[in-house]
Amino acid sequence: MDLQPAKDREPLRAAAVAVLVAAMAVGAALFGVAAEARPVLIGAFGMVAVTVVYGCRAPADDRPDRDDPGLAG
Repeated sequence: MDLQPAKDREPLRAAAVAVLVAAMAVGAALFGVAAEARPVLIGAFGMVAVTVVYGCRAPADDRPDRDDPGLAG
């Protein structure tokens, strides 16, 4: 069986999140959302967009664990 590496779709996911958040910003302005509420609304929508686009495939924290015995020194 000939296996090939999976395509890296990270740039596509990042672009999708950027487009969704930008669309929300424009939509909030067009629908007359109060200026004070726009940053909160856009930020909340951004978190939802990241959750939807990445799901459980979000990049993991790549810092070493503090419990790793190899780091004791």
